[in-house]
Amino acid sequence: MARSIGFFLLFLLLAPFARAQQPSFIYEGNTTDPSRIVGHIWNGVLIEGEFTDMSYAIMTSDGVRIYDGSSTSPFDVLYTLREDMKVYRGDSRFLSDVMCTIRGPHIYYGDSENSLDLAFTYKGSHIYDGQGTAIFDAVVTVLPSVSMLEAVMILVAAEYLF
Repeated sequence: MARSIGFFLLFLLLAPFARAQQPSFIYEGNTTDPSRIVGHIWNGVLIEGEFTDMSYAIMTSDGVRIYDGSSTSPFDVLYTLREDMKVYRGDSRFLSDVMCTIRGPHIYYGDSENSLDLAFTYKGSHIYDGQGTAIFDAVVTVLPSVSMLEAVMILVAAEYLF
């Protein structure tokens, strides 16, 4: 009896950590057709297609940095999101290394918030081209939705941002 109570208590303690995060599937355009899946994000890792093997990992995000592949080594940092909501190349702090600026749902090219530099708008589960929010302006659809840094990671992997 004591052994079964011990296993039950161990289960209660470890159950919240054992649950895996549901993957966010990435579709091209405005479709959610399962045959059009180009990748998915699972626990911060962007993986090509529907594969679950980490060898197919393109990039990884820890909420502040984007890394190359499945590594989170400081030597593999591709981009860093700073407090000013600007994404810098590598671990840089120079304004010349700003890849994009995030303001609300908008992603701007470089160190700018000018409407002419508006690259993408992320609303709901769609990433739209420029200022458009029509369904035909959708570049990528992500279900369920992801963080803004993960949206930038998707755009970099798809070579919309570089």
